[in-house]
Amino acid sequence: MRDITTDMIREWIDQCDSQLKLLHNAKDFIHREYYEKDSIGYQVEEGLQYYFGNLIRDRKTKKQILEQMLLHCETENVVELFSQVFEDKIVGKLPEYLQKEFYNYVY
Repeated sequence: MRDITTDMIREWIDQCDSQLKLLHNAKDFIHREYYEKDSIGYQVEEGLQYYFGNLIRDRKTKKQILEQMLLHCETENVVELFSQVFEDKIVGKLPEYLQKEFYNYVY
């Protein structure tokens, strides 16, 4: 069994960055071809933008997890993988009486 090292994690983060750059370039190309050159159809543009957008979100999520792993490896403190599930500013958009009801229902 192989151990994961901080160097391996850094390499994976670099791979995510490289892939994100390529995916953003792909989205830009599709945008240019549709909006500036009118060389592809609407459905093709929408489909490819959706596809590349999903890949970008996936790579960003992986990068965030890898960054959390690296932070955990480089500090002695316990690092939580997930921050607070329900941010106060989001739940705060509900009326005050519903905020309490929301938390009572969820927890």
